[in-house]
Amino acid sequence: MLLDEQFDVQFAFLDISQTHPYYLFAPGQPGVAYGTAQAQRIKGKGIPARGTALQLDERRALLHLAGPKDVKTDAHGLPQPLLIELHVDSDFSDLTYLVRQVLHFTHMSWRTFFLATAPITILYSQRIADLLGHLNAVSDWSGGVTVLNTLRGRRWFL
Repeated sequence: MLLDEQFDVQFAFLDISQTHPYYLFAPGQPGVAYGTAQAQRIKGKGIPARGTALQLDERRALLHLAGPKDVKTDAHGLPQPLLIELHVDSDFSDLTYLVRQVLHFTHMSWRTFFLATAPITILYSQRIADLLGHLNAVSDWSGGVTVLNTLRGRRWFL
């Protein structure tokens, strides 16, 4: 509770993983034709549509973020869905709502018009960490700037 119990704030902690043993299949998906009229091929055969979700249990779900139109060629292979796990200490537990929110976070980007294959809250954090890692190559750069400044102790969210 916040501010003398004036507000009931619920929260959920999600673990979003791209490394797991699960795949989703759509046997009825015919795929999408691509290429020239002389050399037409089919890509995405058997791949579920973007946004397809499967709840595994009360705290875990799979979310497919690359549909038949999103794969590049027929040699692309089967994209792996995200595994979304709700932490047991979360007091908001509507997994359907949370999975939908993860999907919506893949529709927002300041870098491209294309849909992302992970929520931007994760992609942008990874991008910041990657860029900070490259600063070591800059002469006179000191990593202490990021540790000792006033932003170090501040909360932030992407």
